[in-house]
Amino acid sequence: MDADPNGLGVTDQDPLVVTFGGDDEVQLVSEGAMVGDVVSDFDILRCPILMHDPTRTTFLDDLQELAAFLLERKAQVQKSLQARVVVSSTIDWSAEECERKHLVLQELISSLTRKSVRQLILLHASASYRSRCMDSLRNKLQRVDRCAATLESLVGRRQQVEASVVQVQQDMKEAVMNIRKVQAEIEQCISKLSDGREIHIIGDINCL
Repeated sequence: MDADPNGLGVTDQDPLVVTFGGDDEVQLVSEGAMVGDVVSDFDILRCPILMHDPTRTTFLDDLQELAAFLLERKAQVQKSLQARVVVSSTIDWSAEECERKHLVLQELISSLTRKSVRQLILLHASASYRSRCMDSLRNKLQRVDRCAATLESLVGRRQQVEASVVQVQQDMKEAVMNIRKVQAEIEQCISKLSDGREIHIIGDINCL
C-alpha cells in the first residue's frame, strides 16, 4: 500500500479510496475506476469492502471517528486562537479547513447510508428481501393492470353516457317543438270560442 500523504490511512491503490482534493472533495473509487469518476449506487455495490456487513460497519465507524476528530481539531484551533496559544500538531489545518473537511466527510457518510444504497445491499445479500420486493412489484403491476382495465371501462361508459346525453337532448328538443305546436292549437281553439279574441296561454310552459 502506498503511503497516505494526509495521514488518513487510505491511498489511491485501495479498492475504496477517501481523498481530500484541492477542492476538499471526498470520493469513493472502486477497483478499475479512476479518481475523479462519479460513483453511483451500483459502483458502491461493486466494492467488496461495502458488501461485507462487518467491514462496512467498521469503515463507517472509522469515517465517523475521523469526522469527530475534525470537529475536535477545529475546536482546539479556535480555542488556541482565542487564547493565543499554538497547538502542537503534525496536521497544520485551520478551523475553516477542518470544517470543510468535516462537511465533506458527512456528505460521504450520508451517501453510504442513504436509503437507495441500503436497499441495493439488501437486494444483493438477501434472497428473502429480493423475493419480498418481487412480490411487491408483482402486486403493484397487477394493480396497474386492474386500474388500466377500470379506466378503459370508464372511458367506454363515458362514451355511452355522452351518446345518451346527445339523444336525450334531441328528444327534448322534439318534445318542446311538439308542446309549442299543441299550445298554438289550444290558443287557436280558445280564440275561436271567444269570438276571435287573441288568446295566449301563460305560465311555465313559455319557459321551455
